[in-house]
Amino acid sequence: MAYPLSFTEDFYKTEDSEKVSSHPTSVYQALYSMPQAHWDHMIADLRINNCIDSVLELVKKTDTCEGYHSPVVVWIDKDGYWTVTVYEEKT
Repeated sequence: MAYPLSFTEDFYKTEDSEKVSSHPTSVYQALYSMPQAHWDHMIADLRINNCIDSVLELVKKTDTCEGYHSPVVVWIDKDGYWTVTVYEEKT
């Protein structure tokens, strides 16, 4: 089931967002951590600018996730073909 995004700005980008992680804690970090071949295929398929900020804007425009409990699967495109997974920050 799909839900609208209803998270704080920290869900999208934090000060640690530009660190590669296998368990990203923001959408930006999940995009930043995406393998290059996967990124290249996604950019070509979606026909958008090759920069994280452009993809982040598309995520916000798409406004869809697959639940509110960690890990959260966030849709990048309106069909949910391209997604990223965001994990709760470890305490």
